[in-house]
Amino acid sequence: MKLSKEGELFICDLSGYLLTKGVSDKQRLEFIEEAEAHLLEAEANGKTVQDVFGEHPKQYADELSREMNVEKGWIYYLPLVFFSFVAYTLMTPAIRGELSFSLLGIIGYPVIFVVNSILLIIGVRTSSFRSKWKGFAILYLFLFVTCITTLIVALVDRFIMEPIIVVDGAYRWLVVASCLLFFTLVAWKEKSWIWIGVPLILTGPKIILEVIGIQGEASLLIESVTTFGLLAILFLYDSKRSPKEVSNA
Repeated sequence: MKLSKEGELFICDLSGYLLTKGVSDKQRLEFIEEAEAHLLEAEANGKTVQDVFGEHPKQYADELSREMNVEKGWIYYLPLVFFSFVAYTLMTPAIRGELSFSLLGIIGYPVIFVVNSILLIIGVRTSSFRSKWKGFAILYLFLFVTCITTLIVALVDRFIMEPIIVVDGAYRWLVVASCLLFFTLVAWKEKSWIWIGVPLILTGPKIILEVIGIQGEASLLIESVTTFGLLAILFLYDSKRSPKEVSNA
């Protein structure tokens, strides 16, 4: 027997919310597995999520997070996300042979990372415990904002600022290989396609369109539709995995 759609959404939201609160992975996954089993039994007896966890799930999650230990959450994931961000910003220009660093890039990207991290945390918390499509729309909006802020810095860095460091020749392919290896290792360690899927989706369509010679407005349209569509599919696929599947993968 499986959880209802409402039950699945609640479990996914609760897991993501506790993650943004910095709850340790061990405690979070253990509790989510117990909560899932408890909810499954309750639904079999005709009860709803509200009957089991109350009418205010966000308040319940806040109270729950205060009772749990903050260990691996921030200490582990913030550096992981930071180096993922760095690897992504390096990989695409390295492939094109345009990898260089200006003063704005050296200072601006770390600042953008901090701002986007805060926005992402707010996005996950804001989208939790809402209807499926409303929550997805809110989270997608925050992701869109983080992409736009990064793009603005990247464009100013590329077209206005003068580079002070240039990486070319064999060194740029070493950068590409290092980035791909990093994403692959993280995806394997975290048992999630998100870590390698997102950078490949964000860079792949643009590179493929350039190789086959599609340019201009057609290129921009195809790239936008393809990128956002593939990201939506990837996040929906990853969200359907239960915490138990993730912990046992």
